[in-house]
Amino acid sequence: MKQTAVEWLLEQWPILEAQLPSWLIEQAKEMEKEQMIDFADNYELECIHPYKGRLKNPEQYYNETFKSE
Repeated sequence: MKQTAVEWLLEQWPILEAQLPSWLIEQAKEMEKEQMIDFADNYELECIHPYKGRLKNPEQYYNETFKSE
């Protein structure tokens, strides 16, 4: 099973996990889960055409959605 980014961060910095309230950690994990689900749903709706196939690759769609550069 793969780790989420939040789980990985807490594993790298156990001191951080010890200092953060558990409700905050759980909220971050839930937000991350919702982002993953929304991303997958929206990617399917916006980037995969039923007849033409894939219009954008996932990385391109991610960059357009989340990068603010």
